[in-house]
Amino acid sequence: MAALQVYWTSLARTLESDTGALSALQNGPVDPAMAGVCPVCGTLPVASVVRADAKYSGYRYLHCALCATEWHLVRIKCTHCLASEGIHYHYVTGGSEAIRAESCDSCRTYRKILYHEKDPATEPVADDLATLSLDLLMGAERYQRACGNPFLWQPPAT
Repeated sequence: MAALQVYWTSLARTLESDTGALSALQNGPVDPAMAGVCPVCGTLPVASVVRADAKYSGYRYLHCALCATEWHLVRIKCTHCLASEGIHYHYVTGGSEAIRAESCDSCRTYRKILYHEKDPATEPVADDLATLSLDLLMGAERYQRACGNPFLWQPPAT
């Protein structure tokens, strides 16, 4: 997976530098049918990030674990089914305030959300792995991950 990340990230950077098309994909209107997949490679996002930088403070971006592309999706909307009702935020008591799980009652899925205002050093793929206790909490509450972390993918049992 690490080798694929390097390759796809370099492809996405080429798209950005050659055509400027990546900026249009990231900041343009989102087709509802495609909102939950990466506009560059079609992979499901591993997490979302709420930015704290001056220009995009408070904006939420979905993060692709394969090519590292981030694209905008409005907040308080399910990143899986796009429902805007029944959205809840969960955290592990005593854990980082910068990482929560955003759940949806409509589709019973969740995806982690990172808040750069609380910790600007958070990284979606690595911190998704570092918060497995949050996954256990969500499993106990009967939610399923909207997409797994590619570094946790296991080959099928034979």
